[in-house]
Amino acid sequence: MRKEPARTLAVASGAAGATLRCVGWLKTLGWTFYSRADGLIEYVGTGSRNQSFGLDLGISITSAELWFIASSRLINDTAMNLEIFKRGQELVVTGSASNSATYTVAKEAVGALAEVTVNQLNWSAPHTIYRAGSTGPDQIAWLAAGDRVHITNANGNDGWYHVTAVSGSWADMWFQVAETFTGISSYTTTIRRGHYIAIEETPVEEKPGATVTLAVAVPVGGVKRGLVVGRFVQPTS
Repeated sequence: MRKEPARTLAVASGAAGATLRCVGWLKTLGWTFYSRADGLIEYVGTGSRNQSFGLDLGISITSAELWFIASSRLINDTAMNLEIFKRGQELVVTGSASNSATYTVAKEAVGALAEVTVNQLNWSAPHTIYRAGSTGPDQIAWLAAGDRVHITNANGNDGWYHVTAVSGSWADMWFQVAETFTGISSYTTTIRRGHYIAIEETPVEEKPGATVTLAVAVPVGGVKRGLVVGRFVQPTS
């Protein structure tokens, strides 16, 4: 509450003008304020991969399903966590066997999650996998050359595979992979394809396996780059 009424200033005569004297730290006038739209607290929905989790301010993700693709300068993730990154952001990669460095996002996440359980697959060594059984070819027809997929419950052939070709008809649908495997049959086998981001730099080819962290690097004081310290907690509702 004011102790006295507010004063009204008026110019008695001459040209209108005023002198403003300020007290403070002059150096702060050179600081830059960064507004980070990607730092908002949001509820991103439900599901096994995004229920009640935290995101480091900055932002970051940690995954053991990242595939660094040298030929097309991509980072692929079958866990579908890359949608939080935006074009132009610099990502600091740590924990990688060959790609712990800084990369610039050239294209935001491309590709939708595809996950199908196939009744039966016949693995014809060394590279061809046939769909078998009475169900339709649509169980693997969504695959495309260039896909990176994670195959599980494959009777010893579990792993990450680079799809090089897809062909065939209803009775003889097949796809080929770059990797070699043991000739077997597998049942109720799951094939999962995620999405990817494009980067400006060329990484070293590296398949998933290591637990890798991708964190957005932000300017600090307009000079140095570093990781923001802090954490958002994802609400559950």
